Amino acid sequence: MPAALVLVGITGLLVAALAAYASVSFRHSTAVRQRSELRFSAQAGMDVVVDQLRNAQSLCAYTDDTTPEPVAVPVSPNGSTLTAECTFAGGTPQGMNGIAAVITGVGPSTLVQDGGPASVAGSVYLADSTGLAATGLELRGDLWFYGADCSAPAPAFSGVTFTPSSRRGPRCTSTEWTELVPAVTTPDAPVVTDPPARDDVIPPDTNGDVCRVFEPGRYTGPPQLGEHNYFASGIYVFDFDEPLVIGDATVIAGQPAPDLGDPGAIVDSPCAGALPELQLYEQGHGVTLFLSGNARVEVGAGGELEIFGRREDPPTAPTAATPTVAVAAVPDGAADLRPSAISTDGPPILATDVDSTVVIHGDLQAPSGPVELRGATAQVRGSVVAGRLHLGAPSSGQPVITTTSVPLLTTMSVVTRATDAGGQFGEVHAVVDYEAADTASATEAAVAIRSWRVS
Repeated sequence: MPAALVLVGITGLLVAALAAYASVSFRHSTAVRQRSELRFSAQAGMDVVVDQLRNAQSLCAYTDDTTPEPVAVPVSPNGSTLTAECTFAGGTPQGMNGIAAVITGVGPSTLVQDGGPASVAGSVYLADSTGLAATGLELRGDLWFYGADCSAPAPAFSGVTFTPSSRRGPRCTSTEWTELVPAVTTPDAPVVTDPPARDDVIPPDTNGDVCRVFEPGRYTGPPQLGEHNYFASGIYVFDFDEPLVIGDATVIAGQPAPDLGDPGAIVDSPCAGALPELQLYEQGHGVTLFLSGNARVEVGAGGELEIFGRREDPPTAPTAATPTVAVAAVPDGAADLRPSAISTDGPPILATDVDSTVVIHGDLQAPSGPVELRGATAQVRGSVVAGRLHLGAPSSGQPVITTTSVPLLTTMSVVTRATDAGGQFGEVHAVVDYEAADTASATEAAVAIRSWRVS
């Protein structure tokens, strides 16, 4: 009998110990399963974020700001809450790469498009999401709009379509426009002031038409144009307080760089083409027109203007950090140059009549001023930064603004976190190399994962 009691006692102790172990093991298994589910959820979020980066749906690679940029993750695997953010970690910031226009103004109608259908090949950035007033705008890219808090749903934008609609659309970003737009490098004040125009440089053509040639320098009054005009390659400062009016005349500014591969639009002019008589007057390739004070350019009915943006000599490929600038309003703080006095509510820095032709090969930067591109042929083959932008409907059917991407490599740190109702979480950390998509051709961005860590 005592032996039996001892056996029963030992058995009871074993059962109690096993029960306690099973309880602990069960709780441990539950915790492991929950943690595993959260890690799997975070990995699913990382897959979504990488796919979004391929579709250029984040601006975290576009600045060298090390403040994390939130990335929207529109999934909730296993009932968890997913958050994601990416941070610049090295390489070259993308800057304006693939962005066709940045509109800096605040308030309604900062980006107006009317008069018929028009398209922009590239993404557009709005500093104010209420600023779009469009009737038939096609964006071959994304519509970025600034928001201090991007957790709210995107507003409804009417009058705009996206191509391709499966990838492009409205995107909120906490990146401010000043972080995207590179500073314009202003020159010292030109030594030459008001150089005289020359009508005897190029022989008259077979029709007897003469090409009037202007040299780089500082102009204290609007250049006196002829019927056909050429501004030799170099730096120009228009330091006056009235418009340069291009009426029924043609103006070609600068020679294109040999590797540009972008033919001139104005061909019916004695100033067109690489003319040997101009070699003594050229300073490299292309021009930059700096506008001081209230200087501006107005292209009237029948007027034709073509500008080839300034390039180094020998020419080097442009980058987001060193863009090809064709026209620039002089910013505040420029040494030796009077800043532009034209504000967002003032007259346009560049105004174009609906019956004019304007083609700009390069960037147009007027962050505080308005720009109008309403001509029958109005094209910027680069990017536009403006306080306000008014687009018309070109009869050519070509995009009003066409930008392309250059191959810049940016490294980013990406973190996704899955959190359950109890506050438990799992994270995935990745280091990603990013090369921007060519939004004009609707291709994907190149994304390569360097490392991947689960925690």
